Amino acid sequence: MKGEKRGKYFLTFIFLFLLVFSFSSVSAFSFSDFLGKITGKPIASEVMACPSFPCFFDANAQISGNITVDTPPAIVSALYPYGFNLSKETNVKMNLNYQIFQPTSYRWSTKPLSPNILYIKIDGNEVFNNSYTKTSLIENKEINLGVLIQGPHTIEIYASKPTYFMFDWFNLTEVPIPVTCNDSDVNITYPDGKNYYQKGILNFGEILGDDYCIVGNQVVEHFCINNNSNWNVTSYNCSAEGKVCQDGACKSAPITNVTNSFCNDSDGPRTSSREDLKINGTCKNSTGTYSDILATTITNGVREYYCFKNECLWVEEK
Repeated sequence: MKGEKRGKYFLTFIFLFLLVFSFSSVSAFSFSDFLGKITGKPIASEVMACPSFPCFFDANAQISGNITVDTPPAIVSALYPYGFNLSKETNVKMNLNYQIFQPTSYRWSTKPLSPNILYIKIDGNEVFNNSYTKTSLIENKEINLGVLIQGPHTIEIYASKPTYFMFDWFNLTEVPIPVTCNDSDVNITYPDGKNYYQKGILNFGEILGDDYCIVGNQVVEHFCINNNSNWNVTSYNCSAEGKVCQDGACKSAPITNVTNSFCNDSDGPRTSSREDLKINGTCKNSTGTYSDILATTITNGVREYYCFKNECLWVEEK
């Protein structure tokens, strides 16, 4: 009796072993692949798809009717991680060639198709997902994987209905890292960066531009354009507002002494009462003599010359 029981147990074990082995052999899987396909959980092994970069990886997936026959390493349902290495920080683009199917029963059905969702993860972080409801679709998708650091990385490609999805191949290539323009004097009041009243520093890749003053009391202003994808420069005359250009910005002209060794204002210094506007004076320095005249930018105003740091500057006021 005991021998018969042992024989039955042995035959049962052999039968189960052959059954599992036949399933895994038909699908060209290892036993761990077979378990991964049943459970839907990622298997532990990693396929080194790209030992060098850039690269092309052929998954060799095959189709039988409308059902994907996974062939290693294109085992989407088992979530193989595909490895690749980068020798430096790189902005990586992926071209993925894949096919989406729906069950044959949907082909002539009027029922709405339930979506099959394609997912892609880089190092465990989802970077792409897209939902498909077509009965059949072959597509080549360009996917930006982002700027990745130097070293090893993994890609996971899987679908919500893995039986009706396969990918044929993918390649990984480098694309230029996008350069973003940054202007330090952007704020709520001046969102375009044309802030003439604060010295700014523009940074655009290897380009570094400081706002600065030029002859004629003008400020040269750097600013970003096209959603910070490029930059430009303009100039602005601070004198139009009665200001002076100082250290890359338009600033209020300070009250100065009447005379100094290089500059003299005959109608007195600029004061809060602005008595100097009532007198037709002259400003003299080492560059010449400048007389007060009628304003050209405002009605019934005066262009008043005054001393500032040994220079004759002017402002138009009433």
